[in-house]
Order: sequence, then structure tokens, then C-alpha cells
Amino acid sequence: MSDDGRIIRLETEMGHVRAEIQGLKGSVEDVRTELHAFRADVAKEFGSVRTEMAKELGSVRADMERQSGSLRAEMEKQSGALRTEMATQLGTLKTSMERYMRLIITAGLGIVATLITMFATVVHALKWF
Repeated sequence: MSDDGRIIRLETEMGHVRAEIQGLKGSVEDVRTELHAFRADVAKEFGSVRTEMAKELGSVRADMERQSGSLRAEMEKQSGALRTEMATQLGTLKTSMERYMRLIITAGLGIVATLITMFATVVHALKWF
């Protein structure tokens, strides 16, 4: 083969290579377009998931706050009832202590009066002797 034939053959093959390269560039552009579309879809789906998670989190938070408020109200109610009962019991105990204190004082005064009477009787009896 002559040099001209080889050059023509190389030019022909280079044309095929260029055509193949152009085809690959088109394929790369198609892949790039699909990749961008995929990224957009993924971003859209993640945005949707984030929105839904935020909504659910808000719902859970609202439920927790409602139940916390309910529990707080119940505890305050029970605490109030306990305070009332303690105040009543303390008042009853105080009344009982005052009553028993008066009874002890009265009994003590009675004993002292009895001792004074006995002492006076003994002294009066000793006058006769």
C-alpha cells in the first residue's frame, strides 16, 4: 500500500473515530441530563420527606405538650387535695392536743387541790394534838 492509501484509510478511520466521539458526547450529555433530572427528583423527594417529618414531629410535640399539661393539671389537683386533707388532719390533731392538754391541766390542778386539802387536814389534825 502506498502512503496515500494509508493516509486515506487513516483519515477514514479518524472520521469514524470522530463520529464515535460525537456519539459519545451525545451519550454523555444524555447521561448528564438524566443525572440532573435524578438529582432534582431526589431533592424533591427529600424535601417531601422533610416536610412530612416536620409535620409528624410537630404532631408528636403537640401530643406531648397536651399530655404534659394534662398530667400537670392532674398533679396539681392531687396536690391540692393532699394539702386540704393534711390541713384538716393537722387541725384535728391540734384540737385533740388542746383537749388533752386541758384535761391534763385540769387533772393536775385537781391533784394539787387534793394534796392541798390533805395537807390542810393533816395540819388541822395536828393542831388537836
